[in-house]
Amino acid sequence: MVEKILRSLRKKFHYMVVAIEELQNMDVLSIQCLMEKFQTHEERVNEIQEDVCGCTSTFFKERWF
Repeated sequence: MVEKILRSLRKKFHYMVVAIEELQNMDVLSIQCLMEKFQTHEERVNEIQEDVCGCTSTFFKERWF
């Protein structure tokens, strides 16, 4: 199921999909763990944007599919 989710993501997430596929064992990666990875990434992006321009990300507000 995780592989199907990764394949269905928009192209702008391609770099994250590649990193997850390279670093994780797809047979044991749960959907919950996958979501946590995307949430962690969103938090990092938000921190960087707030530091740089004082704005926040719409990473999860946009449609993924």
